[in-house]
Amino acid sequence: MLDFRSYASSSKGNLYTLSDGETKIMIECGLPWAEIQHKLDFKTSEIDACLLSHQHADHSKAVNKVLMYGIDVYTSEDTISSLKINHHRAHIIHSKKLFQIGSFKVMPFDVPHDVDNMAYVIINKLGERCLFAIDCEYIRYRIEGLCVVAISCNYSQEIIRRNTADDVIENERFRRTVGSHMSLEEVIKFFQVNDRSKLKQVILLHLSNDNSDAEYFKSEVQQITNCDVIVA
Repeated sequence: MLDFRSYASSSKGNLYTLSDGETKIMIECGLPWAEIQHKLDFKTSEIDACLLSHQHADHSKAVNKVLMYGIDVYTSEDTISSLKINHHRAHIIHSKKLFQIGSFKVMPFDVPHDVDNMAYVIINKLGERCLFAIDCEYIRYRIEGLCVVAISCNYSQEIIRRNTADDVIENERFRRTVGSHMSLEEVIKFFQVNDRSKLKQVILLHLSNDNSDAEYFKSEVQQITNCDVIVA
């Protein structure tokens, strides 16, 4: 059984966990360490490792504290270099090279953003698969047998174009958003071309305050996936 939980999912900070009852992984650490401790009920000793997608502070803010408190961090060489991490618990991983964390097998793969960025397929002993993908423009791969999908769904093309035309957001923000974040329309395309036969739960991550509509996004994704959809 895969248990994915979201504690923070916005440009102010990101924090998630995934557990199978045997191993518990922290995904992202983009909050102050004291806040992470509080959100995890001061049970950070239960965390076996931390997966980090990329260097931006809303995903990596507490990485040095995470390492200091004895939690191994797995991320790309570029992210480690950009954050100037020098610690024996920091592990370099490579796109499409499988590795193990406790009872989980983890397959990282590259996704397009404005910096080096990793998504993860995390597989438990029963073969159940969770996809975690955040802050990416799209996913170029097809993935079989997903049970849980936690995926960035930042904006709607219709809403962001209307907001730009109405000067709610400036042109520079429009260009950055559409060039490095996933839209509702792209999320729907992902589900249309991927195997949904085992899908049980979808968690929509990192919705924009200005350019999204949580209830509409949830409804649209439910229609295509026919499963439980949560807006984080």
